[in-house]
Amino acid sequence: MGLCFDNQVSIHVYCVCVCLMPAGEKLVVAVSGDPRFPHASFKCEMCDCYFNDEFAKKAHVKGRRHRLNYKKMYQPDLYVEPTKSMVSQPL
Repeated sequence: MGLCFDNQVSIHVYCVCVCLMPAGEKLVVAVSGDPRFPHASFKCEMCDCYFNDEFAKKAHVKGRRHRLNYKKMYQPDLYVEPTKSMVSQPL
């Protein structure tokens, strides 16, 4: 017990790397002059949400909501990490 095998480590590292990869960055476009969101700099066309800065844009394209939408619309085999509640559900 408590041993860590190389294949377990590499699977974990793979999952972490895949989950952090942005998906559909081209769907987030620069905007200006939208009266509903005068301070927004970016809009995600797919999720219909707005962002003020580059950091928020990058966080969004790596986020769960965006990745789930991208999976539904463009790439059905895209890995999206399950939520903690999904993992802890009994069989």
